[in-house]
Amino acid sequence: ADLAWVVAGGDDGALGALDAMAARVPVLVPRGGTAARYVPDGIAGIHLAADDVHRTAAVIARLLASPDARAAM
Repeated sequence: ADLAWVVAGGDDGALGALDAMAARVPVLVPRGGTAARYVPDGIAGIHLAADDVHRTAAVIARLLASPDARAAM
């Protein structure tokens, strides 16, 4: 996978984010969710606001278009 988008809450969200990071895949998580506690914003993934559809689309497009940006995460 090129990106992991973890929307689950609780333990499922945390473990999903940790599994993606262990596989060296950038993680997209909802801001303020359980998974966001484990994903350093801008380092191993991106924290996204649930109601900001345009920014979410822009972040996904940027990461999918740039292998270097994904590799840096």
